[in-house]
Amino acid sequence: MICKMLGDNRMPKHRILFVDDEPMILEALKRMLKKHASEWELAFVSDPLEARELFKSAPFDVVVSDLQMPNLKGLSLVKELRTYDDDVQTILLTGTADLANAIEAINEAGVLRFYTKPCPAARLAEGVKAALAERARRVDSKASAEEQPIARRNIGEAALNRLPVGVIVVDAKTSVIFMNPLGAELISQQDGLSVAHGQILRAASAEDTAALHAMVREVIGQGPAGDAQAVALQRPSMLRPYSIRAELVDETEGGGDGPLAMLFLTDPEKLPRVSPDLIGRLFGLTASEARLAAEIASGASLDVAAENLGLTISTVRTYLKQIFLKTGTSRQAELVRLILMSHGTYGHPGANH
Repeated sequence: MICKMLGDNRMPKHRILFVDDEPMILEALKRMLKKHASEWELAFVSDPLEARELFKSAPFDVVVSDLQMPNLKGLSLVKELRTYDDDVQTILLTGTADLANAIEAINEAGVLRFYTKPCPAARLAEGVKAALAERARRVDSKASAEEQPIARRNIGEAALNRLPVGVIVVDAKTSVIFMNPLGAELISQQDGLSVAHGQILRAASAEDTAALHAMVREVIGQGPAGDAQAVALQRPSMLRPYSIRAELVDETEGGGDGPLAMLFLTDPEKLPRVSPDLIGRLFGLTASEARLAAEIASGASLDVAAENLGLTISTVRTYLKQIFLKTGTSRQAELVRLILMSHGTYGHPGANH
């Protein structure tokens, strides 16, 4: 089923496509966004396959799609639409249970935003406006020399995705704007952190949620001259608490979202990822020595490292002496600290300080 809301045809309008297999939700969206019909051409489609064909015949500027649909999932749909128009901006609507897939959509499929259902009309309209602005920036960059700021932002997001800690960017209301893969992984575990309606980041208890939100307000309220803040959040699993540090995002990087806070999440139960090849190159270790150093830096005891590497404990001790000599260290804790600092993972959860 397709229904459209067409306004004054004398002026070109931005075309917005809404896709959801539940007609009642489409009707609700139609009512919610009725006041925008004068500025946007709105189309509502209940069949994702039909939506794909409609887009192929006349591309839309922004597509808002449900994540879970029969015949064609929302994530697959937006990936296909991008092959027809790589400037199209997409927003996904999802249930909380589908959060992990939604984060994949943001970080891997080029989806601009995701919103949990039910999404307030003002919030969704705000997302559509942000998507239109992003599309305009992308289109303009292809015909002008203004591409550098966008390239820098994309480089910044790529860097955040490679960080060995979880990163979540939130606005002043603690609504989630961006997550890197490790941040999404921690959220999807639902063990002390979750995303509620309106993309509000919440902790497991009311007390921890209040502390988290207060930290964000304080960081944003202090402005650039303020200090970083930190909280520990308890976990229902009774594992060691998450550690969260918050810093203000440079206002020039905030775009149209207003002041933002960047949250750095560490899980003390997670071991750091250490590359033997990188360790070997940094400290002149042999391949066997580098593998042992990586095992130790990841928290393994000598006995466990020997078993993992298929070596005798005597051989492991011999290698360890050579590693100490080459790295200028004398104790395992000192060696671990050196490796993690050199490897760019010092302070990552699981590091043995």
